[in-house]
Amino acid sequence: MLDFLSAFCRANRDCRDFGLGSFERFKDFLDFQYALFSEELQTRAQLPDPLLVVRQYAHDRHFAEIALFCALLSYGNARAIVSFLSRVDFGLFSAQDCMRDCMQDSMQDFIQERLTPNPSLYYRFQSAEDIAHLLKIFRILCAQGGVKEIFLHGYKHATHTPFKILNAIYHTIAHLWEIARTLKIESSQGLSFALGSAENLVPFNPRGRSALKRWNMFARWLVRKDGVDFGLWSEIAPSELLIPLDTHTFNTARKLGLLTRKSADLQAVIELSQNLKTLCPKDPMRYDFALYRIGQQRVELDSALQC
Repeated sequence: MLDFLSAFCRANRDCRDFGLGSFERFKDFLDFQYALFSEELQTRAQLPDPLLVVRQYAHDRHFAEIALFCALLSYGNARAIVSFLSRVDFGLFSAQDCMRDCMQDSMQDFIQERLTPNPSLYYRFQSAEDIAHLLKIFRILCAQGGVKEIFLHGYKHATHTPFKILNAIYHTIAHLWEIARTLKIESSQGLSFALGSAENLVPFNPRGRSALKRWNMFARWLVRKDGVDFGLWSEIAPSELLIPLDTHTFNTARKLGLLTRKSADLQAVIELSQNLKTLCPKDPMRYDFALYRIGQQRVELDSALQC
């Protein structure tokens, strides 16, 4: 593990006070940014974020599944993400409940009609057929009892990697693909991009592997609790989370000296997460949203750090 404090001091030898005082000022800067950006009102229309959609379903019985669906399609332009997710019919996730209570042909026909690919409902790499397939997979996931049980089983029992949160993610990815196979849904570029891959984990090597940004963001939403995140899964400690490595987060972390790796892969995720854990051992991902917003809003870091 990188000794971040020593590395930070070495990187600031040109400063008069580059020791603990400089480290504390750096931490104070990030804490200030966290307080500034992490209020719930920061995810408003002027600063579009998938959480704008997710928060609308905070009291839905299938909230975790809706949050996961939103997370997996959260890539690209933030406004485009929000626009697309706002058009998804998440009532389908409860359709299985309706069918148990009312097994009429009309109800089954109604559900099947809603699961037929909508030519206008597509997003970047995901075709209308991909979106329809994702909705079918998630409907079965809800009928099975939801994502939490699957995720926690991987967290507690899987041994793919040295990181429990990664074990949970890979286990859940594998389960979603198993549902797809059961439904005879063939893999496609759009579906593979959305769900991710749980293959070739042995031996585990994070270098060159997907950063799992959208999966780690989902985990952050469900595990942490503050003005941004929901904190519904108390079974997982926030200290176990890994950074959702967005392009903005990656660039900001490198500029701040929090990250040395030049590739935005899983190895970079682990390095940055461990360095953030040095700053806040119990809740290292408290800085994620702030790092993202710093990059998104192009905060001048040099002048900000001198304040």
